[in-house]
Amino acid sequence: MAEKQVTQYADVARAAVKTAAVGKPVVAMSHVSGGLDQTIKGILDDGNVPFLQGTREGLVAIHHLVEYSRFLKRGRTVETPAGKSPKTLPEILEGLKGKRRVLGDDKAKKILQAYGIDIVKEVLVQSGDEALKASNRIGYPVALKGLSPHIPHKTEAGLVRLNVRNGEELNAGYAQIQNNAKAFDPNAELEGILIQEMVPSDAAEILVGMTRDPSFGPVVVLGLGGIWVELLADTALRLPPINSDDALEMISELKGKQLLEGFRNRPCGDVKSLAAVLVQVGRMAVDLKEVLISLDLNPLMVLPGEGDPASSMSSWKSETLNLF
Repeated sequence: MAEKQVTQYADVARAAVKTAAVGKPVVAMSHVSGGLDQTIKGILDDGNVPFLQGTREGLVAIHHLVEYSRFLKRGRTVETPAGKSPKTLPEILEGLKGKRRVLGDDKAKKILQAYGIDIVKEVLVQSGDEALKASNRIGYPVALKGLSPHIPHKTEAGLVRLNVRNGEELNAGYAQIQNNAKAFDPNAELEGILIQEMVPSDAAEILVGMTRDPSFGPVVVLGLGGIWVELLADTALRLPPINSDDALEMISELKGKQLLEGFRNRPCGDVKSLAAVLVQVGRMAVDLKEVLISLDLNPLMVLPGEGDPASSMSSWKSETLNLF
């Protein structure tokens, strides 16, 4: 820096220090990532004014400072409840002892329902005739999903058929799923084929899950569901337990939140019920932290409307589930 520049920016640094002395947070930031003249840096250091270098790095640091401030303020307020544990929690924990594998759909969904998380109407069948009766009872269109403890990712193995509209399509889809299961893994055991009601097309596909970080422990994950989670990598994370305020913040952080806000004349999604699901998944992550490694609700279908988060959360439906 030229001598005149040093003099000029030294005056700016002194002004920053003077402002910081009144208790207002002050930082100095340079768009240049190179070094700073030691005279100016000395003034800032002596006045306890942080100096940030680089536009992106500096703005990210300021963002984290603001978020940390909000976190501290939330800690000083009365928080809303962070979920409700089921009365059957001791039995659930006992049933999960010693299991280090993918939990079957039936057992996993019973755990979800114990936490107040609804599942679509469904019937597990073992034959084409049973599939036809179940489909007539549920009502077309239906979804077909082959269940195997050895094939956790159904779509990749070709074990999913959606929008099955009649008996002819049902028979064809049933046979195809059986063939695909054998082709994918000849040794895989097919427990049956699940017949499920189809969720309305105006529902938004969302991912809600939990994973275990080696340093921080359980982490609740929210993102766009279906194929979009891998394509856009649009997610929000929180350490459980979380309350409804935390859940709504997570939803607001999604770049694709417009899908829940009436994008391109789509109906607005039931954000309150989605937040209630996040709270309950956070509670589950805490309650089962010793046995639960990861949880994957994808896609979680958020229906239009504004539900009552204190009720059964029936405004959304889970189409697929992997509980490890």
